[in-house]
Amino acid sequence: YAGGAAFSYADVPASLNLTTSSHTCRIEVTNTVIRNSGGYGFYFDPDSIIPVFTGNTITLNTSGAGYVYSDLAGNFGAANTYTGNTVDALMITSDQITTSQTWENIGIPYYVVGPATTLNVRAALVLDLGVDIKFAAGSGMLVDAAGSLSAIGSAVDKITFSGFLSQIGYWAGLKFYNSNSIANALSYVSITDGGSGVLSYADVAAGLVVTVNGSPSQISIDNCNISSSGDYGIFLDIDTVINSFDSNVIELNTGGSVYLYADNVGSLTATSQYSNNTVNQVFINEGGGVATAQTWHAIDSDYVVGRTNINVGVSAGLTIEPGVTIQFAGGSGFYIGNSGYLTADASGGSVIVFTGTTAMNGHWMGLQFYNTNSALNILDNVTVEYTGYQTWSYASQPSAVSLA
Repeated sequence: YAGGAAFSYADVPASLNLTTSSHTCRIEVTNTVIRNSGGYGFYFDPDSIIPVFTGNTITLNTSGAGYVYSDLAGNFGAANTYTGNTVDALMITSDQITTSQTWENIGIPYYVVGPATTLNVRAALVLDLGVDIKFAAGSGMLVDAAGSLSAIGSAVDKITFSGFLSQIGYWAGLKFYNSNSIANALSYVSITDGGSGVLSYADVAAGLVVTVNGSPSQISIDNCNISSSGDYGIFLDIDTVINSFDSNVIELNTGGSVYLYADNVGSLTATSQYSNNTVNQVFINEGGGVATAQTWHAIDSDYVVGRTNINVGVSAGLTIEPGVTIQFAGGSGFYIGNSGYLTADASGGSVIVFTGTTAMNGHWMGLQFYNTNSALNILDNVTVEYTGYQTWSYASQPSAVSLA
């Protein structure tokens, strides 16, 4: 029956409080019942030291089980009971994690309080099976160059990232920025209702954002469900390294499934679902072109080269699988240079289609092969339509396919 008001140096009312002012504060809590608080069960300041927290029952508290700073969240293990409060949640405040830690499945959600708080992960963070993290409006999680995130769930115990409210585009999303750790992995993870706004160094808003600025980021994404974003499900920046991308479902997003750069398109596999979005497209930004030999797979959505009057340069071997459709915005096109080739061989399979985003004669440039003398330049069972926007360099007139 404590927690009538907040102590000095405490952010909120609670029954058990650890507060600091230029010193640390230490406590071990075992086999203790904390109940019937007018606020939270416990509150711990950022410089608190909690060597042991086990066997406790935190229940019947008005505001929630506890309110702690983010770098302490790994101290509260599953060997406690946190349920039966008016709000069954562990509130997470502050803006960074600087100590490597594991967040266990404690049976209630971790709530990242806001508004518009960015939880910066600057150490190795591991999420256990079934962990549930919810975010205030406009808030999000950022894994930066010093940090990594390993979120490996299972088909039975998925890890979830969502908003306080189930509302499309409610929170900012999960972002990796210059995080080049092999430990970055999402498996059996659900990310819903992100994409409230465009995050720094991203081209679009998305539930899952991987960005770079001078250094690469890398990530594995498998068996994940990414849905109900305010724009795209996933944004992948140029120079992002995709170690694995298998059996994902990207659906119910407002802007489309994936927005990525041309050299990463080959990372998308046919085992994933890209349809059932408001706009069923994988948006390709041509920046950097295709510089790595790859195959563009036949997926359940069209690829769209979406920026106008810009060509996708191909300076490596590019193979297009049978059944692929690529749409081109007005004035854009495919330019295959002397160090690249284009194999679009659908003999015996479904036709490959190169078309415009608008079904209008002369909408986009077409295909140009320039100084590429490769025997692997093949068009077989291919449709090229609505081209002839203007004459390619070194060509004498507009055409669907230009050799120069």
